[in-house]
Amino acid sequence: MVVAVKKIESPGETRMEAELDKQFESEATVLGGIRHRNIVKLLGYISGVDTKLLLYEYIER
Repeated sequence: MVVAVKKIESPGETRMEAELDKQFESEATVLGGIRHRNIVKLLGYISGVDTKLLLYEYIER
């Protein structure tokens, strides 16, 4: 299986990290629940201290 990875790195500022965490969790929750033929499927996510990854199905054009 081939996957696409969206990497989100921490900006290093505490205030911005809190907002980034909130946006990351929101994207993972919303996209994890959507099933539509025109939207790529979110397969999973990894949330680390400095880096967050979203794993999507890979679709060729």
